[in-house]
Amino acid sequence: MNKRSNIAPIAIFFAVMLVIHFLTSLLFNLFPFPIKPTIVHIPVIIASIIYGPRVGVTLGFLMPNMTVVNAASTLQIAQYISNSGSVSGATGSNNGIYNGTWIADVPIANVISELAPYMTTYGSAYPWNIDGTAGKVASIKYSVTFPNEVTLGTPTTASTSAIIPGTTITYSISGNVVTFDLPLAQQNWAGINTLYQSDVAAGTQNRKVTLTIPYSINANGYVAANAIDQNLKITSTGSFGFITGSSFFRIPTEFQADTATISLTNSFATSDVFEQPTVTNSNVTVDVDADLLIDNNTANNAVTKQKTDDLNFVGLFHAKTIKDQMAAIEASYAAAANQISLANLNTSFTATITLPTGLSFKDVPSLANTTLEGANGSFVISNVTGNIQSATVTFELANAANITNFTDLKNAVNAVADDMKIKVPAAKFDARSVGGGNYEVIGTVNGNLTATATSNVSGSTINFDLKLIGKQMAAGASDNNPSAIALTVNYPAPLERSYEEVMTLPGDILVGNETQHNAVYETTRDANLAFTGSLDVSSVKSKMSEIENAFNRANVDPTTIALTDYSATFTASLTLPSEMNFDTNPTVSLLHDNGKYRIVSQTIYGNTIAVTMTVAAPVTTFAELKDAVLGMEDTMEVVVDGVHFNSTARPNTNYTVAGSMTGALMAKATDGATGNAVTFALKWDAEQLPSGADSTNPTSNEITFTLKYLAAPETVKPATPKTGDNSHLPIYIGAVIITLAGFGFAVVKRFKSNKQ
Repeated sequence: MNKRSNIAPIAIFFAVMLVIHFLTSLLFNLFPFPIKPTIVHIPVIIASIIYGPRVGVTLGFLMPNMTVVNAASTLQIAQYISNSGSVSGATGSNNGIYNGTWIADVPIANVISELAPYMTTYGSAYPWNIDGTAGKVASIKYSVTFPNEVTLGTPTTASTSAIIPGTTITYSISGNVVTFDLPLAQQNWAGINTLYQSDVAAGTQNRKVTLTIPYSINANGYVAANAIDQNLKITSTGSFGFITGSSFFRIPTEFQADTATISLTNSFATSDVFEQPTVTNSNVTVDVDADLLIDNNTANNAVTKQKTDDLNFVGLFHAKTIKDQMAAIEASYAAAANQISLANLNTSFTATITLPTGLSFKDVPSLANTTLEGANGSFVISNVTGNIQSATVTFELANAANITNFTDLKNAVNAVADDMKIKVPAAKFDARSVGGGNYEVIGTVNGNLTATATSNVSGSTINFDLKLIGKQMAAGASDNNPSAIALTVNYPAPLERSYEEVMTLPGDILVGNETQHNAVYETTRDANLAFTGSLDVSSVKSKMSEIENAFNRANVDPTTIALTDYSATFTASLTLPSEMNFDTNPTVSLLHDNGKYRIVSQTIYGNTIAVTMTVAAPVTTFAELKDAVLGMEDTMEVVVDGVHFNSTARPNTNYTVAGSMTGALMAKATDGATGNAVTFALKWDAEQLPSGADSTNPTSNEITFTLKYLAAPETVKPATPKTGDNSHLPIYIGAVIITLAGFGFAVVKRFKSNKQ
């Protein structure tokens, strides 16, 4: 009874499901929504709720059998799509045309084999066109899409199959899309089946629909052709839709074709029409004319100025050389400059101006006081370094990161004046200069321009590295040094001169008369030691005559030479090892100075004492200075009395004392009779006198003295054995080991003899 009662609701709900399926199928075919949801399952859910799960399960089994009615497989057409082509154009002309043909050679019976069930099921019915056109059978719609760059020819159509008569095939063109319409023969499904079986019997490869579309595309150069090879495609796809069923219940069905995607061209770029790309490394060194000017004077001869004049030096860089090189690089390409792309562009030019001793810049060169003229915005100064005697100026291409092709680079370079000028701060003759002397200023300029240049036509690449070396231009060459970028300046003599020298004086450390040259100095533990620092000042004394002769006047009276900015100091230092100390108040004294010098200060810091001395009497004339310097003996000595070993010192151990001696003598000496002036600065440092060199390090230039104290002799006591004395323990252990080894040997020998 229960089973019978379920039949009616199942039938009713199944009928509802059919109506819903028919209506939704009709709606989705009339209005093609991108998403096609199904609502057939709703009656199944409702029936399950009202009548229970059994009815729901039954309807669930019926639902897939019903909804598959319009399910269609994919038409396999893509496999029959191909193309062919050839390239026309003169060899090496870089101008070619690819002439291709898109081909669909489709054995139609193979494609519509998916329709076999419809042919048998709907024999007397017609496969009407899905668009509802009265009396029109269904057709395959197939569209072929070409890239926009392609020029299309006239398509052709043909058929050797009666299923799709060749005379009924049509096409339409919209832009670069060709759409073919391939109607079935005007037959019902039974008739279509007869034609289908005929194709099968004849061999499907002999019954084809053939469609062709000629096309062409041109390219100028390898790069363009290669881009076409790699990127441009032809896509094609289609569909086949029809309506089946009775006049009352007709179900639209649609098959989608698979999509074919093929390259537009094949080996277009590798055709001999196009030059194949190459990679070349170009390293070129080019001499660039350069010059050094003072004001606007190229200065072939020495330029005479007044000592107080500003010296305005200008570095000249002949940029036309770069322009000419750019033209040469461009000429190496067949392509125009705007068809040459640039990457990794880097430019850097460095110019230097170096002043000799006697000249110095009034201000330290910097970005704020250095200018570049003639660059016209194409080059900018990026960095300036230097000091009062040298300037280094770096300038480079402005906005190099934005230059991406050779045209931009060429335009930037050509915008520059033929000559660019670098102006640094004014210089002057300083206190070290001497009137009448020539001062040579040296300039340099070097640079490089590197980039990777690639032809957008041929794809060829040149990695160029252009090195630019500044060379003195002939017209501005200095007579004194024509091979260098140089000029010479001076001011009239005699006016002022400067004299500066750093000297090295022989020095030594002694204890008494002992230099410790032959052996380490030996003393006692409790000795109070006096160290003498000795300095040979004979060379300082001889410099007095050289300074006096600098006035270029015979028998000059030193009392008439006034001294200003006078300073004279000697500083001697003594550094002890950590195992030695100074007394609380060590005695410091001078020897052999003949009273000409006095101690200014003595300072102990850590294990070092520094003693500073100067001239004892006031010095206002060159005569007084000569008296002070020449009045002392050739060797000057400083004695530090009050040094001893501390508790950390050990007997028979070498300890090294180090010393140093420095000094300076400076002044401006002006001849009252002539006004001639000499500014002199003598500086000196001491190094070890070879004859007194430390015996422990005889080749060293460091001034050192090595000493030690001897251990006090010990009283020899008779040896008395002591309990626990282990001094002979190793001997005892060795004896025990030998005894045990002998015993073991005897045991083994006896064991063997017993065994025998």
